[in-house]
Amino acid sequence: MVSKMNTQIQAEFLRNARGDTFIRFFDPAYVRADLIVLSRESKSLYAVLHEREHLIGTFEESDNDMFNKFLASKHVQLTSRMSSGRAINMLAPLSVSDR
Repeated sequence: MVSKMNTQIQAEFLRNARGDTFIRFFDPAYVRADLIVLSRESKSLYAVLHEREHLIGTFEESDNDMFNKFLASKHVQLTSRMSSGRAINMLAPLSVSDR
């Protein structure tokens, strides 16, 4: 399942063959996020990069399954393609916020 978020940060939320969630960014700079924050109340995801929160997007009602997969995760794999065509993959901790 692919879920695209409607924000300035272009990203897709996907699952691999094992069912693990990951975020594919179109801008490789966001792969270096120090932390991913999931707001339980607003169902929004943020990338913390350079001590600032950057809104990745908000889950729609149709994305409840993906939202719950993220809630159950402690880490999120982040991936993107560099201009050279090579993939960059990082692992970021996931923090769930009640706000």
